[in-house]
Amino acid sequence: MNFVSIQPFRGLCNQLGAICWAVAVAKARKLDGVRIDGMVTDAEDPTSVRVPAHTFLDLDASSESLGIRLVATLPPDAKVVVNLGRCKYDRGNLQHYIASLVFSKTIHAEASSFIHKPYSAVHLRIESDMLKHLQKVLRWKGNIYETLIESYRKALESLPKDQPLFVASNFGKTRKTAGRPIPATKGFTKIVQTPSPNLKAKNRDLRAAVDFLICVEAEVFVGAPFSTFSQGVAHVRKARAKPTCWIEAS
Repeated sequence: MNFVSIQPFRGLCNQLGAICWAVAVAKARKLDGVRIDGMVTDAEDPTSVRVPAHTFLDLDASSESLGIRLVATLPPDAKVVVNLGRCKYDRGNLQHYIASLVFSKTIHAEASSFIHKPYSAVHLRIESDMLKHLQKVLRWKGNIYETLIESYRKALESLPKDQPLFVASNFGKTRKTAGRPIPATKGFTKIVQTPSPNLKAKNRDLRAAVDFLICVEAEVFVGAPFSTFSQGVAHVRKARAKPTCWIEAS
């Protein structure tokens, strides 16, 4: 049995991207599938795994499991043809394969318990790590926070205010921002967020998977073009003929 073996980075988008890249490599080389050597469930503890080691993703099977067609475990003597280790993946393959991801019924059930159709969704990516990224890597100038808020406000102003707005963001889920009004969402009759477990990072990736699925299922989704999470949601929505609106990027 020939397969690609991966150890994804922590963080939902990195994990999904690594899987999509591995699938692309496996298909291009006509291998049998992909082996995941552990996906983290705790963003603060990379040694904590959600998917057991040596889990196999068969490229031709179909299953209602988290990941791409999770079907079996490999025998201990299986041959590893390509070991990607902790190498960076090519995000270009994300759009081609992320639409193949199949989320478990448990995550679907959890997502549907938080909000009911019809609703709109927005990925509010204004956390401090993104502000630093925009400043240092993308070379944004000026008051980046206020620029983002204004871009979100403009993108959201045309959405129906009488429908619930789901906000995918860590804003409001940390001790620093808990209880504060969520920026750019004024005027909506109902704002919905999945709760943060004890306002800590524990299980953040699992919560992000629920947020991801809720954004995919929204009537309208507003995303940030510089965010891998938003891009992933948009790729899945495009495959399902669902619209995506983007905020203006500086």
